[in-house]
Amino acid sequence: MPEPVFYMRGYPNPIDQGVSVEMLNDLKVIKQLPPERLDVIARELGVVEGFLEPTALNAHLRSILSDDANLEALRRVILSIKSEDIDDLLARFRIFQNDDPEDFPLSINDIEQLTELLPRLLKPVPALRRYRKAERLSKITGQPLENIQLICDLRPVFDDDRKVIDGLMPFTRLRITATGGDGLPRIFEAELSAKQVEDLGKQVENANRKLAILREKSEHWADSGMPNVSLIRAEVKETSDD
Repeated sequence: MPEPVFYMRGYPNPIDQGVSVEMLNDLKVIKQLPPERLDVIARELGVVEGFLEPTALNAHLRSILSDDANLEALRRVILSIKSEDIDDLLARFRIFQNDDPEDFPLSINDIEQLTELLPRLLKPVPALRRYRKAERLSKITGQPLENIQLICDLRPVFDDDRKVIDGLMPFTRLRITATGGDGLPRIFEAELSAKQVEDLGKQVENANRKLAILREKSEHWADSGMPNVSLIRAEVKETSDD
């Protein structure tokens, strides 16, 4: 009987779901920044057009801040905490601090400072909201592709006595691994004929031509064009042709 297999992805949060040590350390950086600088950041981000993906957010923050450490902390806080979630998050901090005041990284004074500072920084940002919506749409449509492999092989054709190899038969196996709705890998395999491999290559070329036209047209059809989300920019991991 084969041994059971368990898939584990990620790990439990060290403090609580949605609250990590990294987040708390980033928030400590936020409370050390002048409130006026947080106001400037919120104001600058609020007028950004299009989609505010992480790369664009980095560029905007870099134009305001020169301290790389502060920039990274700000970027993570802005991307991970929504303005509408501030009150609930601070309420949870107060509970954690009350239950374990010695070990919880934020003091009561820290939490009170963040109560005043976070709403100044995390105001609604339309460009960020558009990016989050586009990123969510890219993840809920279909099963995300993890890996594609085309495995080529030769298999012998023996004589009737199974002593002499009369010939060799080429095989091409298409192996696709996608992420299922439960987060576990889903694998599909199919044997392809030489003609099917050729047709697959032509279909990829056609798809690339279509995508190029769609990218160009999107700049004219929609005010913000095409968002730079993972569905568009992500590369397939460990793709090979063996």
